[in-house]
Amino acid sequence: FDPHAVASGNRINGQTFSMSIVKTCDAMEVNILLAAALAGFPIPFLRRLVTVFASVLSLVLLNVIRLCVLYWLGSHAPAWFERAHEILAPLFMVVCALAIFLAATIRANPRPSANRAPTGATS
Repeated sequence: FDPHAVASGNRINGQTFSMSIVKTCDAMEVNILLAAALAGFPIPFLRRLVTVFASVLSLVLLNVIRLCVLYWLGSHAPAWFERAHEILAPLFMVVCALAIFLAATIRANPRPSANRAPTGATS
C-alpha cells in the first residue's frame, strides 16, 4: 500500500495517512460473542474447543484484513474512511462472525442424506 509506512507503537504513519490502532480495534466484542455462541452449542467438548479456536482465529485474521483495508482507504480514498470505519467495518465483522457461526453449526449438524431413509422408516 504505502512503502514508506512505519509502525511505531499503536500508530501506523505513512506519507499521506496515519492511523492509531486502539483497544476497540481488536474486535474483541465480536470474538467473545462468537466464542460464547459456539461454546453453548451442543457438540462434543473437544470438537467445540477446536471449533471455537478455529473460529476466533478466523475472525482475528479477518480483523487484520479490516485494518489493512481501513489504512488503504485512509491513504487512497479518504472520503470513505470515516464511513467505512464507523459503519461498514463493524458491520463486516458482525456479518463474518454470523457466517462463521452458521458454517460451524451446519458442519457440526449435517442434514441427513437424501439417499438415507428417515429414522424409524421401514421398507
